[in-house]
Amino acid sequence: MDSTVQARIFQLLSGIDTTNSKERPRLAWVRSEVSPDRLQDYTVLFSGHSVDQPYIQLLGDLGIEGDEAVFADGLIVETCSISGLPYMDILGPTYISFETEEDEEILRDILLEFGQTGVLPQYLYHGALVFELSGFAPELFDVERSVITENGEEPWPIPEAIVRAREEFPTLSRQFVCAVIMMQRMRGAGSDFVFDLPLESASEFNDLLLARDGSNYRCMNMNSGRIFTLGYDMYRAVLSVTNPGLLADLPGAQLDDAVRSEAFGELRKIVHV
Repeated sequence: MDSTVQARIFQLLSGIDTTNSKERPRLAWVRSEVSPDRLQDYTVLFSGHSVDQPYIQLLGDLGIEGDEAVFADGLIVETCSISGLPYMDILGPTYISFETEEDEEILRDILLEFGQTGVLPQYLYHGALVFELSGFAPELFDVERSVITENGEEPWPIPEAIVRAREEFPTLSRQFVCAVIMMQRMRGAGSDFVFDLPLESASEFNDLLLARDGSNYRCMNMNSGRIFTLGYDMYRAVLSVTNPGLLADLPGAQLDDAVRSEAFGELRKIVHV
């Protein structure tokens, strides 16, 4: 398997690039020997046996802690529950599972803490972690998932812990999954970013997720997945309409309305809001 195909599989598994896909990705978990003709319409296959196209071979049921999946070229993906993640050394690609009540409680705590502070746990910053991102924001990650057996095809469900988290915190779940993507793409810039989340109140820039550390100011268009670097005053200007209460954390001169208006005009051209 060439590096391009391998990267594509990894991205699909993590949910990272589906916002920019021209076609809806179709993932299949093949649980039995079936005719190759039945598999041609799928982007990536997860299979217990070798198949003649890009695939990941499962050494157990995907999502159960301790199992492994192996890419067709031998790259191994371990599986670890979210509850066990803070206590393990990550040595390679690791798929995060949400299987138990403890996992669900931890996920809920992570979302609430993120909503209150804009900070994600440090153990989520590892670049080798593989998330089940599509379930947190299916409107952004339009991925079709199927289980295929000798008896036919059925939906491959998103873990219940993720479904319930999304139902309880729909906006926060969307912001969380975009923050995970943003964090992974910016990992070369450090892991000290704070995310300034937009308020629920109406604003034309509510689809921008802002992130900053001591010297870097970034934003992500949550609809397109594009990430931009902003100047300090531009960052403050956007924050003044998405969450003005957070401006106190960013010192600087008062923003003039005329200057802000001009800045927003330029920003609209850049991020296609």
